[in-house]
Amino acid sequence: MLQYIENITPVILSGGRGSRLHAIVSDRSKVMAVVRGRPFITYIMDQLIEAGFKQVILCVGYLADTMIETLGYEYRNLSIQYSQEAHALGTGGAVKYAMPLIETRGILVMNGDSFIDIDLNDFLSWHLEKKFDVSIVLSEVSDVSRYGAVTINNNQAITDFEEKSAKNRPGWVNAGIYLFLRKLIEESIQPDVFYSLEKDLMPVLLKKIPIGGYCCKSKLIDIGTPESYKAANRVSSE
Repeated sequence: MLQYIENITPVILSGGRGSRLHAIVSDRSKVMAVVRGRPFITYIMDQLIEAGFKQVILCVGYLADTMIETLGYEYRNLSIQYSQEAHALGTGGAVKYAMPLIETRGILVMNGDSFIDIDLNDFLSWHLEKKFDVSIVLSEVSDVSRYGAVTINNNQAITDFEEKSAKNRPGWVNAGIYLFLRKLIEESIQPDVFYSLEKDLMPVLLKKIPIGGYCCKSKLIDIGTPESYKAANRVSSE
């Protein structure tokens, strides 16, 4: 697994302003919101360190200078590089913009404003065993209406992405962790354009190749709204 990890670059999407969170976190980017005494993004970086990663790329935009000044270029034994966008590019556009910093065959993309307690090595092993070109971590939630549901088949391949709706029901949702072959980013996303992994890339790829859905029953924690941010602090303190 160590050899496989060396062929993967982790990228954390960290450029969002967090407009819904702005009322209570206005002096920093969303991923730097303090949860239990430290920036939320550090919990994700701890997860990478536990899996054996030695470096990470942070895709930054809003208040990037403040983030760089706070985090620096090393967190514990994790080396940090920054891909700083001049204007918002979306989740997919941000990964494309970071490509000059990525030399590996695989790219592990993680949302910086959500966390799910999984063993990343188990996810990577599963992906390798299943031989998918792209896989997504899925979380089971009691209400999919806020996220949009994901449907999978018996082979753990995703068959459908549903948009957010008013339907309140349990199901699987995108947990914001993706593993790509770099060629998919290179071939699918044009440079310097606003592009979404969730809304633009995934529906296109689904029509062309199988997409793996790694199912995880751990709680999905996000800080996208004032309510979920407060809930994240409660979960973290339990």
